[in-house]
Amino acid sequence: MGARLPAGVSRLESVVAAVCPDPAHPLAVPLRAWCQSRPFLAFAEANVPKLRKKAREAVGEEVQADLRAELAVAAWLLREPGVTLVYEPLKAAGGRGPDFALRLPGGSLVFVEVARLRGGGTQAPEYKLARVLADKAGQLPPGAGVVLAAVLPADGEAAVLAPAALRMLAHAAQGETLPGVPPGRARAFEQRRPRVGGVLCLGPGEPPHVTFWAHGGAAHPLSAAALRALR
Repeated sequence: MGARLPAGVSRLESVVAAVCPDPAHPLAVPLRAWCQSRPFLAFAEANVPKLRKKAREAVGEEVQADLRAELAVAAWLLREPGVTLVYEPLKAAGGRGPDFALRLPGGSLVFVEVARLRGGGTQAPEYKLARVLADKAGQLPPGAGVVLAAVLPADGEAAVLAPAALRMLAHAAQGETLPGVPPGRARAFEQRRPRVGGVLCLGPGEPPHVTFWAHGGAAHPLSAAALRALR
């Protein structure tokens, strides 16, 4: 974890200093807050090299906000007792993959991919969610339920946004215009649509306003333990 810290420095401060050597780094304050949770602290300790690299490479407000959103989702998932979280579980195999693998009590597994929806502009949130789903099609592995965790700029209900976004993508796959989503990309998503186990929407604030929508057409329906954790 880098240079040895003075005796008496807490585990929490050791992790924060290792990930953010510059105490003014924008990630330092939220990281310190998340590490108040023992499960998140253990997660951060296990992933210090990866987190340090991400923090170092997060240049610019948008990239930094993306990283904060990713870790905010991790902190929220780890609130559930008995779960374990693996960061970028398929990265060693190469190619694109989900951000997290969530292992639940009883052994069931859920992959979680995080996306931050940008604020501003004139597009409604369901359009933005549709674009994100299309962009993430290549990060939906087969063989287990996959959940998209969408971090929203304002509160929104997954039960409203997710079905609307999926309808838009289905229409786009048939050639209907969907700004930012070419028909070919929409068709690629439609082929992988059964891999989507559900959509989790997290609004701003701490704790975030969270809603979950389960996809009834999923090839791998989420377990009862997964539904409890995600709701």
